[in-house]
Amino acid sequence: MEPTAFGALGEQHWFSTLRRVREGWGTRHYNLRMNFTWPDPISLIADIVTFCCVPTLTIATIALWKQVKEAREIKIVSSKCVEFYDVDARIAVNLVPFENITTLPRVGDEVYLPGETYDNEHHVNGMYEVLKIMFIYDEAPKSDQPCAAIPAKICIDIQRPKPKVAE
Repeated sequence: MEPTAFGALGEQHWFSTLRRVREGWGTRHYNLRMNFTWPDPISLIADIVTFCCVPTLTIATIALWKQVKEAREIKIVSSKCVEFYDVDARIAVNLVPFENITTLPRVGDEVYLPGETYDNEHHVNGMYEVLKIMFIYDEAPKSDQPCAAIPAKICIDIQRPKPKVAE
């Protein structure tokens, strides 16, 4: 039995939409009959949503990944600040952001610091003498200079001035 468009036993195969046009000299010519069906509206909506949302989700995922990576970095509370450290009491008296600093005291200068305020009382405020100034730097991001650095923190060691004894 010769195979036909409907198969040897008459069952319908994948090529059942092909219609044999003519046979001649052992060659077969087929004409493809196209059946046009309207697109399914649900699949059309799904295609549009997929086309728009997949790139949006990709961009949002990358942005979220960058935020998580930045949030996991160790941050120092006193970074980008001037810290006044009382060496006698072993506590930080004040933190002043770099933006609010107009001048830095020199070693030997006396500074008045307000200290902390809680329960309507001032603690560790008063006059202090500057003992030592230490500058701390971080590596500069994306710099053309070799070994570039940016200021990260300035530590100023202070202590209460000793009372002067009259001779």
